[in-house]
Amino acid sequence: MAPMTNILLLLRDLQNNQWHITAFPFTYKNVQYIVLFEDISNLPLTANIFLVLLTFIDRNDGNRILQTKANEFSFSINAKEFREYFGISYAPNLGDIFKQFYTYFGGFVPTMRVQNFDAETQLAIIHKLNQNDHENVNNLCCYSVKRNGKHNGIQYRRTPFNSDKTKLLRENLYKMLGNDDTISFCYREENPLSDTEIYQQFAQRDKIK
Repeated sequence: MAPMTNILLLLRDLQNNQWHITAFPFTYKNVQYIVLFEDISNLPLTANIFLVLLTFIDRNDGNRILQTKANEFSFSINAKEFREYFGISYAPNLGDIFKQFYTYFGGFVPTMRVQNFDAETQLAIIHKLNQNDHENVNNLCCYSVKRNGKHNGIQYRRTPFNSDKTKLLRENLYKMLGNDDTISFCYREENPLSDTEIYQQFAQRDKIK
């Protein structure tokens, strides 16, 4: 049995429910981490045998971050980076130690998307989604929606990052307009507008009643 089988189950749950990202807690050697879990198929990365992108964030030091591709068997990072980040001493049987780590870590991976996050984890997720969308990480306030245009006859679609962000921050607004993936949600650092204001402005521009 693969040591991290839950990676497959969690990824399947994300894809079946049209989510790109989730997060969960992980503790190793008395250090607590936030683990961001992303569907690698939505990212501009060479996946090869890997299925997800994991981002480990040390809760005590937000600048201690490790990113690695992963599948149900292993991570993509090299042994030195692996050891240094998680504080694993060198030993001749590192292969066995890594396998033990994978089995241990696999026990923390949920089989379904986590529904509720603490404030720190939610903010880490939103910052990651903003980075994926090449947007200011502090843009948390929705103030408008826009109809995506076409280029050479090809319709632009909303990114999965914009969708996830809006489902997390403005769930009711997403329920109102999210079914149409030609619509994207616009964010800035301050001064959000209400769902009603955003919808009315969009309806007027889009000439719908």
